[in-house]
Amino acid sequence: MVTRDWKFWMEVEIGGVPKEQLITNLENEGFLVEGCVKSMIRQDAFTVIPEKRVLRLARCTVRDLGFAKSPTTTQLKRCIVELGGQFCPAELGPHLRLHLKNQERRDDFSLVMEQILVPDSALVVFHLVRDDGGRQWLVPHSANPRGRWFLGHKVVFVLAS
Repeated sequence: MVTRDWKFWMEVEIGGVPKEQLITNLENEGFLVEGCVKSMIRQDAFTVIPEKRVLRLARCTVRDLGFAKSPTTTQLKRCIVELGGQFCPAELGPHLRLHLKNQERRDDFSLVMEQILVPDSALVVFHLVRDDGGRQWLVPHSANPRGRWFLGHKVVFVLAS
């Protein structure tokens, strides 16, 4: 695979907000936050940076990354790096959910990030969705290293600066 210039999708500001405040902010804005997501945010693997920083993001399907068959999580992550992208910091999940207040219905995508181990021993990443009823969620998405990703699944990653 060759490094690619990915199409810019959007910029999102992260940092400067403590973990528990992120949970409070999501709930105050009316987003549906599952208990598993709260657990993800409270894990040591979920870190926040003290100062604000803007991330430039790309969004595409797994197929757009050049896969002809469903890759594993390990293959997907390796491909992002080989193509010049970077993993999303975990704190991007809640910040992006807050940023996308008018996400389109039936739109959903996952962050390419280091997986977080939750109490039931599952490795997960953040997934953002707006359902047919208009409810907007921040949910976990299974990301076992050998788990497979559908070719049509949309993913978000950070563009190299």
